[in-house]
Amino acid sequence: MTRDSIRRWTIRGMLLALLAVGWWVAQWRAQILDKEQRGDLLRQAIAIARTINPDGIKTLSFTAADLKKPEFHRLRRQMIAYGQTMEVRGIYTMAERDGAIVFGPENYAEDDPQASSPGTEYEEPSAIDWAVLRAGKPGTIGPQTDEYGTFISAVAPVFDPRTGQVLMAVGLDIEAGHWRTMIHRERLAVGLVVLALAVILACGGRVLRYRDALPLENQTWLRFGECYLVAGLGLALTVIVAKTLADAEEHSRREVFLHLAESQAGRVAEAFRDLRDNQLDGLVRFFASSEEVDAEEFRLYTKAHTKLREVYGIGWAPRVSAAAKSVFEEQVRKRESKAFTVFEKDSQGRNRPAGARDEYFPLLYIEPLEENPGAIGFDLISESTRKAAIEEATRTGMITATDLVETAHGRGLVVMVYAPNGTAVRRGVMTRGV
Repeated sequence: MTRDSIRRWTIRGMLLALLAVGWWVAQWRAQILDKEQRGDLLRQAIAIARTINPDGIKTLSFTAADLKKPEFHRLRRQMIAYGQTMEVRGIYTMAERDGAIVFGPENYAEDDPQASSPGTEYEEPSAIDWAVLRAGKPGTIGPQTDEYGTFISAVAPVFDPRTGQVLMAVGLDIEAGHWRTMIHRERLAVGLVVLALAVILACGGRVLRYRDALPLENQTWLRFGECYLVAGLGLALTVIVAKTLADAEEHSRREVFLHLAESQAGRVAEAFRDLRDNQLDGLVRFFASSEEVDAEEFRLYTKAHTKLREVYGIGWAPRVSAAAKSVFEEQVRKRESKAFTVFEKDSQGRNRPAGARDEYFPLLYIEPLEENPGAIGFDLISESTRKAAIEEATRTGMITATDLVETAHGRGLVVMVYAPNGTAVRRGVMTRGV
């Protein structure tokens, strides 16, 4: 066998080996990506489930009657907000009723073909759907075909913290076609790399054959063609290995970040649950059971709560009508023996007397007072974000949080959490900055 034949068969063998290894790597990368994406989808479902208020779920019947309940619409808005930040086809909730799985709040628009009205029976649930609702074990499904289409899904339970009972499940759907496209794209990336190596190898072989056909004196730099071919393949393989290692390191960092983020998110969610279920409710009951609460009583009651790291401040603001505003200001001045005016902020952040409107929610008490200077008298509904949250809280009777807002004294951004306080004497709100 001639030297040229040996080289030709060697290159052919290398090409076949390259294709075989490339096919195996493509399948391996596709499996890794599929596993990673399923894990991410399940993490997202679990994270959403953890943020849902179990007490709100208990008010739902998972029937059409829920359409009249503020808890249903609150949860639906929550689903919609999540859907706007996630690459999923839909976010929905399910519960078991009378031996069947029925749908509850979801993020689908009413005219979406995937939309289901509350109480609609899920005709083709999977075994994992049942396992989540009955055993409380989260999982991923699919590709699974049901009456709505073919999807990859992740489902996570929402528990009653007191009894451990599964109240409902949260589901996330990604269309199977989109999922397959994502997996094929990963295979294609590996295929292009293999193709590039194959082209280098094949072109190198042709150049070597061309060189061998030339007279020795005309071969010049082509005399070292084997060295160039090996160097080219070595460089390409070095780039591939470096990119693979960089991807692995990035994946490792991402996993570490996700674990830290989950831990932090869990801590924040627990802090908000504690604010909602214990501290805010307790303060509401304190006001409801008292004929009148003065500044010293408020300070003593909230002293322990304001020591929590998550709590920036606790306040109370009575609802004051426009007709009673002047009398209210005068009463506060006499009682506190100091200047008091209901005020708002102008576009430059300067204080000015509150403008004319039907009602006001001026901060009357806030603790710790020394860390919130100049906040007393600030009309909470003079700022649009606070106003929207307060109106939601007073309309629904439910605790409501804002997006990040500037503090009343302009010293940082906080999340305000408002709880309505309704009594025969007055109605007001409390604020929490976290």
